[in-house]
Amino acid sequence: MQNLSLSLLSPPEPFQILVIHLPGNGIADPKELAGVSLPEGVDHQKGLILYGRGPIWLYAYLIHLSHPSRWAAIYDPRFGGIVVQAHHPEAPSVGAIIPRESIERYVPRQTESALTKRSAAESPRHRVIAIVGPPHSGKSVFLWWLYNTLSKRVPAEVFHDQVFTVRACPDGEGNWFHEISGSNETLRFKNQWDADFVAKIVEHIRGLSLAKVLLLVDCGGKIDRFNQAILNACTDALIVSREDEAIAEWRGVAKSCELRIIAEVKSILEPGSSVLSESPLRLRIGGLIRGASPGEVPEPLIAHVISMVNP
Repeated sequence: MQNLSLSLLSPPEPFQILVIHLPGNGIADPKELAGVSLPEGVDHQKGLILYGRGPIWLYAYLIHLSHPSRWAAIYDPRFGGIVVQAHHPEAPSVGAIIPRESIERYVPRQTESALTKRSAAESPRHRVIAIVGPPHSGKSVFLWWLYNTLSKRVPAEVFHDQVFTVRACPDGEGNWFHEISGSNETLRFKNQWDADFVAKIVEHIRGLSLAKVLLLVDCGGKIDRFNQAILNACTDALIVSREDEAIAEWRGVAKSCELRIIAEVKSILEPGSSVLSESPLRLRIGGLIRGASPGEVPEPLIAHVISMVNP
């Protein structure tokens, strides 16, 4: 497969790590799947952990190729390596989790070579941006636009390794939802908020913030204890609203949670974007409509967010 790189790590552990990397634009071609094979050196007497971003169909095929190994797992940055196949009496059971720290210590961090060198004494620079605002303001669509722009402006290996999106609202509206052409309203499923859901989201954010340089968190539209718990796990806020009064309300919420406000976005129906002020950064962005192609995000905001990944 032309746009696929597979590399094998062999740490002194009962497992190997298959690192998946999609260079360039990060898009793989399913028509080339039959030509994919595991790299030489796979030790089937050990487990094999698949690590990195890739489409579901690629992971499914790689797991199929991993069948001769004692066991196979898929790395999820929220948990660790989740065992999905076990073929030996001494293998971990299906559903067992290999701790995240046991895996990440052996994976080279792209940011160290591609961005900047940091000494061990430096403090973490990881940032967690909460996208907040009232319902029906275009927050999820705006996040997709921002994510799409970053994917083109940040080096591919850094973007895939160090930028992550958390959907902190139980509606199933992930990035895939916005990539589907045409109407996709029939695919939306609004689930219920509850304490267990929020607790899991907060746990995910705190765990991911230790591993990823930049998290983008898609928050719900209500000002309540659930959202406050999520915001307390973030470091920054980006407000999106169609109403000035709501922007002021969410500004107060962000400040009460001690979040730095990166920008305030006035969402309008008409296409186009403009910068209203640069300090503080206030923007007007139009056309945040589901199903539309990603639009333009003003350069001052993009430059600021990129600086968080590449300080």
